[in-house]
Amino acid sequence: MKPSFSIICLRISLLFLCIFSFLTGFSQENTNVIESYATYSKLPREIAYVHLNKSIYIKGECIGFSAYILDKNTKKPSSITTNLYCTVSNKDRSIVKSQMIKVNNGYAVGTFDVNEDFTSGDYTFMAYTNWMKNFDEQNIFVESIKIIDPETDNIIKSETIENNLDAQFLPEGGHLVADIQNTIGIVVKNTEGFGVPQITGEILDNTNTAVSSFKTNDLGIGRVLLTPIIGQSYTAKIEHLGKTFNFNISDIKPRGIALSLTDLGKNVAIKLSTNTSTLSDIKNNTYKLAIHNGNEMKVIDFGFENLDVLKLIKKQDLNPGINIFTVFDKTNKPLLERLYFNHDKVNIRSVNNPKVTKDFDSLKVSFSVNKLSANTKHNMSVSVLHSDTKSYGSHQNIASYTLLQPYVNGYIENGAYYFQNIDRKKKYELDNLLITQGWSSYDWNTIFNKPPTNTFVFENGIGFQANINSKKSNQFLMFALRESKGDVFVVGDSEKSFIKTGLFPSDNEKLNIGEINSKGKMDEPNLYIQFSPSKIPEYINSYKVLKPNSIPYTVATQIQPFASSILDGTQELDEVLIEAKREETRMEQLERRAAGTLDFFDDRKRRSNRTLAQYLSRKGFVTSDYGGILTITVRNPLTPNNTTPVVYLNGSLLSDFGFLATFDMNSVDYIEINKSGVGEGMRGGAGVIKLWTDPNIQFRSQYGENYKDYEFPLTFSKAKTFYTPKYNFYKSQFFKEYGVVGWKPKVVLDTDGIARFQVFDTSNDYIKIFVEGIDNDGNFIIDEKIITVN
Repeated sequence: MKPSFSIICLRISLLFLCIFSFLTGFSQENTNVIESYATYSKLPREIAYVHLNKSIYIKGECIGFSAYILDKNTKKPSSITTNLYCTVSNKDRSIVKSQMIKVNNGYAVGTFDVNEDFTSGDYTFMAYTNWMKNFDEQNIFVESIKIIDPETDNIIKSETIENNLDAQFLPEGGHLVADIQNTIGIVVKNTEGFGVPQITGEILDNTNTAVSSFKTNDLGIGRVLLTPIIGQSYTAKIEHLGKTFNFNISDIKPRGIALSLTDLGKNVAIKLSTNTSTLSDIKNNTYKLAIHNGNEMKVIDFGFENLDVLKLIKKQDLNPGINIFTVFDKTNKPLLERLYFNHDKVNIRSVNNPKVTKDFDSLKVSFSVNKLSANTKHNMSVSVLHSDTKSYGSHQNIASYTLLQPYVNGYIENGAYYFQNIDRKKKYELDNLLITQGWSSYDWNTIFNKPPTNTFVFENGIGFQANINSKKSNQFLMFALRESKGDVFVVGDSEKSFIKTGLFPSDNEKLNIGEINSKGKMDEPNLYIQFSPSKIPEYINSYKVLKPNSIPYTVATQIQPFASSILDGTQELDEVLIEAKREETRMEQLERRAAGTLDFFDDRKRRSNRTLAQYLSRKGFVTSDYGGILTITVRNPLTPNNTTPVVYLNGSLLSDFGFLATFDMNSVDYIEINKSGVGEGMRGGAGVIKLWTDPNIQFRSQYGENYKDYEFPLTFSKAKTFYTPKYNFYKSQFFKEYGVVGWKPKVVLDTDGIARFQVFDTSNDYIKIFVEGIDNDGNFIIDEKIITVN
């Protein structure tokens, strides 16, 4: 039974003379704990989180995902991580799919085809960096997904779960001490490892007398108060679905210390209690109460003059999010530990007023985000499913996975629940969960004796060392990649190698290097190249995960997935392409993805367009480069008071056109012009111009084409356009429960503060959007909304 607020206040008033200020009692004796912890936490940490478009996939679909890499301390997007490894493994931990993707300012997107490599079963999606391998804490992302192969499983039906309960009774702080009122956390699970909702039970002593009762919440978690007496035995009795379960409550300590934490609103009360038989032995001992969050630690001393010691701590002195309270004895041995979540300064933004309108065969969806302006840098991803979906069963969202999961042992069932529509009930339930967690993921034996080292390096792109077997000159030219500039290496007569780091090759790109001879032309070099990284590093540590959230099935669902065989279109063909067809294929791919018209440049076109102003004026834009300043406008913009088009250079939005007056047209690969501005919101009313360059054009013209290709053993995977399948029936039970309406991995607010995207109209009355994201200030964006389709 939870004590009333008035009883709590009475206890505090009676013990007020024992209250210590937060920093009172700091002494040199704490040095060992503080120094060990400082050494352990010295290396910076990051956390990976991945928003999957759903959790249950039909073979032939596509796994769409957005990855968020956050600084573990600030909870803000990482500005330094670039290499993220994503894998999908089967139940034997064999990797079925893998890729390396590039992270830009803490954000990346990717896709995996659920093709013939998969069979029906449970799989694990992981995302991590090489640097994360240095730490035992769960900083990586790991989540369970389910694949269904309709060729072998043509019906999805309910599973019968045996009525067999597992109940755990876990004392707050870690010890159940006799003759003291102890708070005990309760977890009741089924054979699948999921919490059993609304379980009621009672605790009986050895005379079969009920001394306390309890009830769990919808996740099978609760708490109970118990004052055990030496010599008594206690049993928890639970009746469920006509069956009685009895669980012994054992390991009652005759001597020791118990810990109890109470949230008082603006303050947190930590009560440390002992019994009479223990007090005489520990009365002159000094103990330490350490408070940390994986980064910073504060330590205060205390001792027992009476049976109870109370510490009253202001929440403003605690860390936002998780705080780990640990009690040490005079030898720095950890005795008790309690996790507490401080909601102060944890900000979660929700979605406002989602709307949908029909436009031919499409739905246009728009929404704003509470307290988020378009001027604040942010990233969001949105999964769109039918409102009756059973395929979105992730246990986590970006807040629960970064604020909670890394600090606990084990996997949190439905952690996302605690960070949506937060109220007093949710906070109380989260605190009950933390009581049941016992010791945190920060192992004190490791902290004192085995601090992490930077064994696994922090990677920044791909690097290589070129070992020179023989040379004709001392100069080597490396051609540019799509996302990396070219370089010239000048080596000394006695030097046998040269190195380069920070390259970002993608997909089938190759490293092109030539040796510059005495005539200023290129010859093929004689080099042996060593790349790093050369393969996706294996993550050895394993973490327990739960299957996707269990949703009750009402009927068996017939799988009637697709209007045509998706697998036929996703199978990888042998790479047999006619040489003359390669560029045509590339053009076709670019044109298919483009929102506007593409104009590919050759040498003739580059010579005929000496300036960008000249080229754009021929395309109907009004240009002027008077005084070395280029202006670009349109005569009839689609939106009033906006006559300047949006301009991108190699994918980057230009805030001004200052240097475009001297833009070198000799490096242009192609230009995309989208006069309608589709995809850019209100700012695209004057159209969009996208410039794409290839600096290697100049290299080949100046030095010739006698160079050598070196194949990268590992490249960055470019995010493919997410493929939304076409289904046989959009009114079927199968589509409503497992189908995909859309996946939008990159959604941002336009200048009006509105997020807009478009999906296919399935002619159903309701859709559901799952929104996740974060802004650069570390504020989370999380919401689920059902939208009525007009």
